Amino acid sequence: MDTHVKEINADIITKFLYPDLGSEEIKSLEEEVFKDFDPLEALRAHKDELEELERSSELLEDMKAEYDPAKHDREYVEPYYLLKMDILFHLARRFHPLSDYGKEMLAKAVECRKEFEKKHGTLTSSITKENAELFSEVLSADIIDEIKCQKCRGIGALRTDKDRTIAAGAIAWYIDTDPLENEPVLRLKWLYVDEGCRYTGVAGSLIGEMVYLMAQNDSISAMTLDYPINTDEGELLGELLQEWHFSFMTGLNPDFICSLSDIRDIEKLDRYSEWTKNASNLRDKELMVILRENFSGDNAYRYLLRELPEGYLDKEICCYTGDMRKPDGMLLAHCCPSGKVRVEYLYCKPDAENRILFLISCFLLNAVKKYPKDTEVVIPVEAIEVGEVLDKLIPDHKTDLMVEGILSPPSEEENITGEQLKNIMEIIENSDEQL
Repeated sequence: MDTHVKEINADIITKFLYPDLGSEEIKSLEEEVFKDFDPLEALRAHKDELEELERSSELLEDMKAEYDPAKHDREYVEPYYLLKMDILFHLARRFHPLSDYGKEMLAKAVECRKEFEKKHGTLTSSITKENAELFSEVLSADIIDEIKCQKCRGIGALRTDKDRTIAAGAIAWYIDTDPLENEPVLRLKWLYVDEGCRYTGVAGSLIGEMVYLMAQNDSISAMTLDYPINTDEGELLGELLQEWHFSFMTGLNPDFICSLSDIRDIEKLDRYSEWTKNASNLRDKELMVILRENFSGDNAYRYLLRELPEGYLDKEICCYTGDMRKPDGMLLAHCCPSGKVRVEYLYCKPDAENRILFLISCFLLNAVKKYPKDTEVVIPVEAIEVGEVLDKLIPDHKTDLMVEGILSPPSEEENITGEQLKNIMEIIENSDEQL
């Protein structure tokens, strides 16, 4: 593309959006806003997509006029709606999906989906403990386990394959609190599309549904998704999230994951465990009562909201410090369907933070005694003290690097409206004619 044309159009767009700025301020803004963004290319692509939307809408209306329920089934109707939804989700993320224009397109995509569902069946389904097994091809056993106990929620994409409806993909998420900003954050923890349904818009529609959900809740400050670095899976996820205007940060895996074979200093664990007591003589409900009566904060509150079946906690590796009815620290753990052993809850009262060392030592010691050496242990590192303790107990362990994708609300510059976009495109078209 001609650099001169690009500069002229960037200047036109900037002057239109910010008529009160001086030339130096405009230059600074252009360097920031357009450094990784070709405005002319984006606007031309947007124009092409609008034309595609118009054609898809015409095709859909023609199909409706010809539709005969006696002759046509869901498989006949579905592609027309999916095409229009896919274009609308593309339009939503062309600029910023949480801009006024992006939200407008997201709402139209969801409206199109709901129109289909009223007459022809479900395209996007909430995944609950009652229907989670129906999505077993696109959810791991551990995620199904977490959905059933309400640790996270899920949305599944359903598509027609010949004469049957299949689970094409699924996404799982939960609401967390950002430790720095102390604001609600929507964290995606699973995204998977069936191999036979990939590159058909399923992943984009699932992300679009989640962004639409975020757009409906002003209290959610961001959406995040962690994925492994330097993997094919991570590369594909990164490309998809970049289309949705996620930004990226590299950091350590928020979970400490190791094999029990990595734990070598058993004597050290045994020594620190003397200060703890095992919870094997307590029922799950009794542990919940103790938790409710003695601990507070977001983690305890979220845990108490879950519907845990009796036996969910592996009480042989759960432990506490202090008196049984008035503990000053508690660790609860669960053996996942995959065989991984995961710490579900770890907390000590502010005046007893040294108990974290004792609790983790007891947990690891009992896990080593009970499970095979190749068992993976997962401990969320939600506090600096937890990381310090794990470094002390397993000093040779190396934590994997992860990429965190973050979708934040648009800046003032990014929050474009449909009317602004229409006017900008008219200016661009006129400037192209002049050039």
